[in-house]
Amino acid sequence: MADRSTQQGAATALARREVSYEAEHDVTSKGLGLSIETTTWGEPSPPEADLDDACRAAALAYAARIQRMSVGVIGPGEDDPIDAWTSLFIRPFGLKLLEVMRFGPLRRDGEGSYYFEVVGGLLRSLHEPEKIGRLTFEWWRDGDVERFRTAVKDYRSRLVGKRANVLQRAFYSATQMLAHRLVMWRYHVWVQRDRPLLLEASPPEVE
Repeated sequence: MADRSTQQGAATALARREVSYEAEHDVTSKGLGLSIETTTWGEPSPPEADLDDACRAAALAYAARIQRMSVGVIGPGEDDPIDAWTSLFIRPFGLKLLEVMRFGPLRRDGEGSYYFEVVGGLLRSLHEPEKIGRLTFEWWRDGDVERFRTAVKDYRSRLVGKRANVLQRAFYSATQMLAHRLVMWRYHVWVQRDRPLLLEASPPEVE
């Protein structure tokens, strides 16, 4: 007969296999960044769980999670109104030095689907105003599994530049995109860990 510690270890290993994480990152020949990260749970939440509320809660917490992950070096402005914008600043010791990214208000794009538009900041390109980019959040049941996905679409970084040549794209991939990959991985780890709390959340409504 296996002892209890062995049984518990097997159960823990099984539980860990129930959650997977996948990520895809690329820069197109035109210099547009693409980033997709997906967490999949092998066991969906109960039918009564509101995934739309959970997705909105996760999206609204995004900037604050970045501040925690960066030990306060990068974070939002304390007075950002939820219905107007969210900015990320380089802010060592609480001093807001540079606005690196500004997002518009969180918008709803359907059941369990939300997005921020990238509207300003040091790292946003000024060459193509129509390519402002989006940071999207989706949470849904997919047959026998449940998925949470984040994605950056149609985003052009200032680091890529107007010409978007090979060297500029490589520089962007090795700097800002690499940092984004790490941030989103840690963000998904938080969503995985706090999934029960997010499924019980009652976040403010958005448009």
